[in-house]
Amino acid sequence: MDQIKSSALIVVDDKILSQFDLYDRFSSVLNFPNYFGKNWNAFFDVMCDLSWLDVDQILIDVQSLPSFSRDEQLVFLSILNDIEEHWKKFDDKIVEIKTATNLLNIKD
Repeated sequence: MDQIKSSALIVVDDKILSQFDLYDRFSSVLNFPNYFGKNWNAFFDVMCDLSWLDVDQILIDVQSLPSFSRDEQLVFLSILNDIEEHWKKFDDKIVEIKTATNLLNIKD
């Protein structure tokens, strides 16, 4: 991809109180299709498709972790990692995930 023409920004922070808040935040920016199932598997699936979305770059800015249980936070971070790895294989969209440095030690 030579030049980014359009982009989408999703900010993730501790104001997200539930998985459904998270799904709503992503869906409102990325216009998830009506068939989105609002569960982790469906979230991963739509984030690895995005064929309906007419943007070149998606930036996911994780400023702080959502106010989930620790287990759900770990699931979310794992899915983000898998999404980023998926999009590295393609050049039609750039999916970039930015995380605050202190989030990298959540497993400790």
